Amino acid sequence: AAQPELPKKNVAVQLMTAHQSKGLQFPIVILPFIRQNTFPMNLKRHTVIDRLPAEWMKWGQSVENVRDSHFQEERRVFYVACTRAENRLYIFGPKKSQSDFTKELENLNPPVMEKRIMAKDKNEKNERLSETQQRLMAELNREITASQYGNARDILAKMVTAESAGTPTVDERDDTSEASRDLLTLSATSIKDYQDCPYKYRLKHRDGVPEQKSKATMEFGNIMHVTLRDFHSLPVEEQTEEKLTELFQSHWREDSFEYRQRAEEFFLQGEEQLEGYFRHFRENPPDVAGCEKRFTFDIDHLAVRIKGQIDRLDRDGDRLRVVDYKTGRSREEAKKNLQMALYSEALRRDAVDDLSGEPGETVLHYLRYPDEPLSSHTFSSEELETYLEKIKDVVGGIRKQQFEPKPNEYGVCKWCDFKEFLCPAWEEE
Repeated sequence: AAQPELPKKNVAVQLMTAHQSKGLQFPIVILPFIRQNTFPMNLKRHTVIDRLPAEWMKWGQSVENVRDSHFQEERRVFYVACTRAENRLYIFGPKKSQSDFTKELENLNPPVMEKRIMAKDKNEKNERLSETQQRLMAELNREITASQYGNARDILAKMVTAESAGTPTVDERDDTSEASRDLLTLSATSIKDYQDCPYKYRLKHRDGVPEQKSKATMEFGNIMHVTLRDFHSLPVEEQTEEKLTELFQSHWREDSFEYRQRAEEFFLQGEEQLEGYFRHFRENPPDVAGCEKRFTFDIDHLAVRIKGQIDRLDRDGDRLRVVDYKTGRSREEAKKNLQMALYSEALRRDAVDDLSGEPGETVLHYLRYPDEPLSSHTFSSEELETYLEKIKDVVGGIRKQQFEPKPNEYGVCKWCDFKEFLCPAWEEE
């Protein structure tokens, strides 16, 4: 689907001085450190004389007039800072050494501000959000920023579900128990991110810097995945083409796309891809053992935990076939795909939830290419060991804090959300 060039707008907090903010407007403005001797700042006498004192000037300002002029200038700058806010203004300062300016605001009648005292409970635990909670919070912020309120409601529902399920509040990545203090948790995605660009890995997976709103192609891929998951969860007699189309329409979310034409083009793509998928399904009916099955296994000598989720597992005799759906244009051989190797390793280690079986064929199913949709490979033990060695290199780099950017203008950098305002490799652009 075609997409017009959109103006670049970084979803980030902008830090600036009150002087730098002149002429700008923001929905929310926060003024920190507003206290006496800071704002307004004391009039300072220079230790080195580089000009005539103001009171020596021919207009004859007195010392009191100089002080008053300085105070009024500070008041003007404070006014500039306050009036940058379109909707909300937050002013932070201490109870002691309160700024003259905030005192003046408090004394206005009628009141123009609400006063709150931030008191920290000494018994309050400084709990951190879990990895799941951090991810959902980042997704929620992205969707609200992009005015995608339907998506935001879905994420809030997931947050409620996670809370009711008793999601742990301690971050799984930083478990301080003796058994897992140095355990590093990775997935196929995070490993590939490090291989593509260590700096991107650091920002995304270690620092937790949220990316911008999900790309339309990712949203489309998610819709297709849940449609096929629900289709293969139906009884065999209900797995009809009409039912597949009905599921696709029920999962479709037009507000996931930037504009109507783009949504319509993706909807047509979805219908075409599912039509081709159903033809292949009818000619090659699978014996589905499970969909979206999670796995976790540890590589003990590396102190690494690998986590992931497999789109579909089919029974093939006494073996399990891995199927992974792809909706994009790019194609890759299953033999060269790290993700598929990790799926096979999970089966080899009997690490998949509620399923057991020897690893068999791994299949990349490219929905965009109905005439030749499959790329398949069966990994040998030697090949899997080779992939585990590649993980060893990644783990070594992470543990040594090697997070140098790896610029590639026509590769990963082209679509990277961190390129424009966080990556030192592109500072001169």
